[in-house]
Amino acid sequence: MVAPEVLQKESIKRLFVIGSENLKKFLRVRGFEVVDSPEVDGVLIGLDKEFNFHKMKVGTTALKVYSAKLYALNNNIVSKDDDGLLFPGVGTVARMFSQACQCNQDFKHFGKMGVEYNRVVFDRLGKKEGVAMISDDIYVDLKGYKTLGLKTIFVTTGKYKEEEAKDKDFIDIIVHNLMEIPDRVKIVDTEN
Repeated sequence: MVAPEVLQKESIKRLFVIGSENLKKFLRVRGFEVVDSPEVDGVLIGLDKEFNFHKMKVGTTALKVYSAKLYALNNNIVSKDDDGLLFPGVGTVARMFSQACQCNQDFKHFGKMGVEYNRVVFDRLGKKEGVAMISDDIYVDLKGYKTLGLKTIFVTTGKYKEEEAKDKDFIDIIVHNLMEIPDRVKIVDTEN
């Protein structure tokens, strides 16, 4: 939900989207023109299991020739597929485009630890005290939110194994599934 708000503020109307059909539909419903053409205002990188050479060419041309702005849904370095195999994450793909085009080195991303994401989350929460970040991403999410003073909960159901998290001083709790969290965390009633 952060992406449309920022894209509209930055007057992005026409997009080339590397991502799922659901993402494209979501953006169209919110008033964006989503096209398979390099003549666009912005290139938005999302998770695309059908990423191919054509999409790589269109995105590169949009950024290099038409000076489109580069955006990403998140800054993930690596992701894990349903079959257990890993692949370059959305942030890695965005950095590939940034490097290839020598442009948008500081592309905006709309995921955890992104400036816009944090603004929306902390505006809605109104505070950081007593807030914990739950994630399967050790390095992008948990390490970053620890620097902001949040408690961090690593869930082992994603791309990183428990062994990789055990010696990290920025991880407060390790769980193997989300159902373990209520038993491991003291929940404070903020209503009273």
